[in-house]
Amino acid sequence: AIGIARVVYTPEEAGEPEAKATFAGTDQYAEVQATTTLKVVVPPPGVISLRLEPEEVASGQSVRVSLTGDAGQDCTAIARFTISPGAGGRWDGNTYTAHKAGRWNVFATHGAVSTKATLTVRPGRANAVEIEPTEAMCGEGQLMVYTVRCTDEAGNTWEPTLHAEAWQATIGDQPANGRFDDANGYTPDLKDKAKTVTIRCTVDG
Repeated sequence: AIGIARVVYTPEEAGEPEAKATFAGTDQYAEVQATTTLKVVVPPPGVISLRLEPEEVASGQSVRVSLTGDAGQDCTAIARFTISPGAGGRWDGNTYTAHKAGRWNVFATHGAVSTKATLTVRPGRANAVEIEPTEAMCGEGQLMVYTVRCTDEAGNTWEPTLHAEAWQATIGDQPANGRFDDANGYTPDLKDKAKTVTIRCTVDG
């Protein structure tokens, strides 16, 4: 005679648990054991949540991306991550290194489900600074406003407004007598009449 035993097993987590059945034996039959492996997989989530750490970086810095399913499962390793065209940069697994400044959409896809989050990229540290105008004539008491244009290694450009302490005016190797404001403006002094004043600025970042 052949006996059939039915056992219902409900797994609680993903993995490959081993199931073992033992027939204790009788006077006619010896003890017998049978083993099988059950592969348990997590069902695909219906909703996914995308997280960026941090949500704002400078060009050249990196952001770590993670994805969580609606049951709290970590889907990062099996998800596909992309970013808006034009953002540049590069991916290494779930780590993105920023390139172009701006606000960009980061996309995550897992099976048939997708979502997105916004990443803000600031320009990196300036490695080139231009001041305009490069030459000008200005009377005593008249305000000269300068435009500062910075460029980082990725080619991002921006025009900062600098505090007065970031500026320097010299005549030869001596300080000029004019004064700067906090809006890129310089007002020459009568003491410097008919002299050539050299204007410099320092950009931190």
